[in-house]
Amino acid sequence: MDQQHPSRPPSQAIQARETNGGPSLLALLGFTKVAAHINELRLFYLIGCAYHEGARSLRQIARVLRTPSGGPAERDPRTRAMGGLPKSLRAIHEAVAVLEGLLGEQLVNRTGEGLGYNGLTAAGERLWELTVEFLQELWA
Repeated sequence: MDQQHPSRPPSQAIQARETNGGPSLLALLGFTKVAAHINELRLFYLIGCAYHEGARSLRQIARVLRTPSGGPAERDPRTRAMGGLPKSLRAIHEAVAVLEGLLGEQLVNRTGEGLGYNGLTAAGERLWELTVEFLQELWA
């Protein structure tokens, strides 16, 4: 049976930054951090996409990312995001850990031991939405 863990609302720090100039990834993290962690953000974008498509563990997401999508990058932003990124389970886990450290927030709901999870927390969902918007603007 799938354990459901209630997700916490995004922290006051995330909400405060959003109200001071509109919601944006740059407002949340700052240009220097976004530039330094662009690969982790691209992986987090792909993690969120996989979760929204039904993936239920980081291991399953790693398997999905190693499978070619077949779509051209100009029509499928996931193909563009994958370019040159490591797609191992370790890389995915490290990307989540780095971003959680930057934000001081849990981004995925853990389901106990190991790497299982049942989705993004409220903070994770918000970061994913901001990352989607940022990448769409970057690639426009």
